[in-house]
Amino acid sequence: MPIDHRAIIDNPELLRPHCSVHPLAVLMGSVILERGASVMPHAVVGKPTRGAGTLARTPDRNVEDETVIGERTTVDCHAVVYAGARVGPHSIIGTHATVREGSVIGSRCVIGDHATVSHDCVVSDDVSVMDGAVVIGGTIIGQGSFIGPGVVMANDPDIEGLRNYKTPNDRLVPPVIGKRVVIGCGAVILPGVHIGDGATICAGAVVTKDVRPGDIVVGLPARPKLPRPANDPFAPITRFSPEIVEGEEPTTRPV
Repeated sequence: MPIDHRAIIDNPELLRPHCSVHPLAVLMGSVILERGASVMPHAVVGKPTRGAGTLARTPDRNVEDETVIGERTTVDCHAVVYAGARVGPHSIIGTHATVREGSVIGSRCVIGDHATVSHDCVVSDDVSVMDGAVVIGGTIIGQGSFIGPGVVMANDPDIEGLRNYKTPNDRLVPPVIGKRVVIGCGAVILPGVHIGDGATICAGAVVTKDVRPGDIVVGLPARPKLPRPANDPFAPITRFSPEIVEGEEPTTRPV
């Protein structure tokens, strides 16, 4: 689809060839759509930051910053991409998703439906942030990581500051997530946590401390998962045989 006449575009000269802007989409300010990019109906790209004092999440932000949507990237219906955000090529910003100012989304990323990438985040290439997940402001996510549905992150450890409505920017301590990390659905990542490359955070875990590369952590608070003993009667059965069904001792057979 070409540029629909019902779309609202402040600077149409910044649109590259073969991009498409669907009916009732809004492109505010300096929005660059690279070749083949698509903005679906009711999406808003280039939304300026609003608020003053304690209500301003990024009070010194220049609302005229360029917003870039990469080649063949899709911004789906009702998604909002704030002014100054940059989204790499071949990525998807899902329905009702939000990408806030100053954030950089890499190539071949998926930001799921109703997911939020807050301000000044760095999401590397090949990352999936699934439906309803919240990537808090300033978070860094390494290449190839997976953030499951409903994952929540925090970046402000100062409880008294929250009570007193202090401006938070000087005290934020966002998480840092390494490469090829898998975070299961509903996990909670607390401020300042570093998760090493290749680690796995199981569903529902509450991560309060750093996780070493390659570790698998579970529980509240999250702790490394211990291997099952060889004679564990509750170990999952991975292969059935007639001998097991009949109550006899299983025999070892090549698979």
